[in-house]
Amino acid sequence: MITLNQLGTKYPINMGAPAPIIISTSSDLILMFYVDLFDLPKITDRLKERDTESDSGVAIMKFKRRYIHKFGIPNDDVIIGHPYYKMGLKPYSFFSVNDSDWIKEIKRIEKHHPYFNEQGFDNLNHYIITFKDNTFECVAEDYFIEYSFDSMRDTFNKVVKSINY
Repeated sequence: MITLNQLGTKYPINMGAPAPIIISTSSDLILMFYVDLFDLPKITDRLKERDTESDSGVAIMKFKRRYIHKFGIPNDDVIIGHPYYKMGLKPYSFFSVNDSDWIKEIKRIEKHHPYFNEQGFDNLNHYIITFKDNTFECVAEDYFIEYSFDSMRDTFNKVVKSINY
């Protein structure tokens, strides 16, 4: 039975304009987005237009051995239409999916490969991150998060330079 497990992050996903960026190689994926580095009760004191050259507080999520990903709909206005909404999916959150139907679909496709080994899929996890304007989903072996207190532009440039490709 499919269930969702909400995963925590040190800082909350920015609810106004998280501005997610995806950097992907053939096996790994990096997702960067703005997080709030201040107390949420005081959020109205800090609201301002996004400035990618000077705003700071960027989450850098690295997905290891990313198998597949998708990015787009739904946004926070229509998240109710996502098939996992009734299971607790909500905006501005990070989840793992237990007993993922997407991983089962991948296995059904891959079983036609002459060297298919079902145990090779045991380490895969289905992750979902919901933002203001879009939703990110991926199947990967693992992830880890680090944070940058630099601007998105500076963080992006550092991350791109660090990729061993």
